[in-house]
Amino acid sequence: MRPQFYTAQPQPTAEEVFDVAAPVMGMDGTVPLHNMPEGKAVYLYNIYPAEYGCRTREGHRTWAQNLSGGVGPTRSIIPFVGDLEDLSLARLFTATAAGIYNVTVQGADNPTAVVTFPSSAGEAGFCEWTHFTDPNGLQTILVADGENGLYEYNPTGSVWTKLTTEITFPDSTTPGDIVFITSHKDRIWLIAKDSADAYYLPIGAKYGAATKFQFGSKMRHGGILVGLWDWSVDGGEGVDDYLLGLSKGGDLIVYRGSDPAQSSEWDMVGRWFIGPPPKGRRVAVPVGGDTLLLSEFGLTSVAGLMQGVDPTRVERNVTGKITRLVREEIKDKKRSDYWQTVILPEEGLCVINSPRDPDERYIQFVLNLNRVSEDTGGGWGIWRDLPTTCFDTFEGKVYFGTEDGRVQQMDGSLDNVAIDGTGGTPVSFSMLTGFSHFRAPAIHKQVQWIRPQFISTNVVEAACRAVYDYDLQELANLPGLAPAPSPFDWDVGNWDAALWSGISSDYVISGGFNHGREVAISIQGEASSRLTLVSIEGTWTRWAFL
Repeated sequence: MRPQFYTAQPQPTAEEVFDVAAPVMGMDGTVPLHNMPEGKAVYLYNIYPAEYGCRTREGHRTWAQNLSGGVGPTRSIIPFVGDLEDLSLARLFTATAAGIYNVTVQGADNPTAVVTFPSSAGEAGFCEWTHFTDPNGLQTILVADGENGLYEYNPTGSVWTKLTTEITFPDSTTPGDIVFITSHKDRIWLIAKDSADAYYLPIGAKYGAATKFQFGSKMRHGGILVGLWDWSVDGGEGVDDYLLGLSKGGDLIVYRGSDPAQSSEWDMVGRWFIGPPPKGRRVAVPVGGDTLLLSEFGLTSVAGLMQGVDPTRVERNVTGKITRLVREEIKDKKRSDYWQTVILPEEGLCVINSPRDPDERYIQFVLNLNRVSEDTGGGWGIWRDLPTTCFDTFEGKVYFGTEDGRVQQMDGSLDNVAIDGTGGTPVSFSMLTGFSHFRAPAIHKQVQWIRPQFISTNVVEAACRAVYDYDLQELANLPGLAPAPSPFDWDVGNWDAALWSGISSDYVISGGFNHGREVAISIQGEASSRLTLVSIEGTWTRWAFL
């Protein structure tokens, strides 16, 4: 008898269910792609770890436009709060290479500068500032422009003054040379352009004779002094403020004390090499009892350094989970403008703004501070298509500058809302969960249907697809589904009948054309209201070869 040969054919089995929580632990490039722990993601764009799940970012609207005639970028956002409880003295200023503008009231179009800079060259418009209260109780803001030196804003009469002779120096330096200013223990500290050293004023004084303090001789890797920052910490003898100095070569020096002129009251308590910072002076940000510094190693915690963390162990940095992405950005763009590290307290976020190359999309690395712990390390995501040059906050709102001379307010659910409140586009988001074998390793699987669970005030529509066996490329040409408007709007819907916030789970796909051993879920959508992804559920079948 002729032998019989049989060809193995894949045989579908009964459907099995999967139900995974939203990846609230964020993006993580430190774990293997194989069977990633639940709660981690490969990428999160315009959706980031938040409370109850992963949330889409806010949209933005034009607050002011045509600064400098719209021919140059907005380079600084400068908030002034004032010392009155009713905030009647509060002002929002912004700077371009041409000067400083008052944009406190929404709707300014081609406003007149309140300060016109003598020079628009070089670093003009890149401002550093500090609020300072003198012994008489007058609170002002002192601003150091990167090209034009020192200015002061006095809320009494809303007067801006360029400082020329109010501060004297022990060498040829003048107030017009100052590019950085800060306040430490009621003492003004100043840095001049192209200098590795600093100057300080007497306690409580904003004018007078400045004393020089040498930082450069202590910086082993050289470079100018980039900036000076406060660090409040409990060193065992109560809370104290330390002074941090960072060089362009990457040396971080930490001082403790109150009088730099007295060696008995001023000493260096630490010195580390943390890697060269990218271009600019906005590379440090205070976070609670810590200060974070941005460099080629990523985002380094000063508190961690004091506890013995090796800054070269980049996986232990604050950006450890996304260190490859951050380091590649800094490597490629370290000489580009608009690097900034900023805290957005209204959202509980730490944001790293990255410069944009002409052929690239805007991106920001976003850390939810509420997700930071020794166990999780924080939840990272990425914002994109937010056309930022600089960030700051004012009266509970986030503002940012743009390359075409606008100031945008992050508010509402739509991007690109015009200055008159018209128009706007939904916020596009995209994500890929971690890969999982669904507790069935080495078994080929085919996903049958997927249903994401959202919390939203509007009906949500999103395109979902299963991705197999470590395909990391972001899926293109998925349906761009605009969410349907909700009939239940505040002040419009009926009480006890309207859905103010609820679970919406739309766009279920069924069937599948691919299969693999490990599965991740890709979700793309366009949100016309802020939404939170809570979980993803679906079914899959095993494919066994007989």
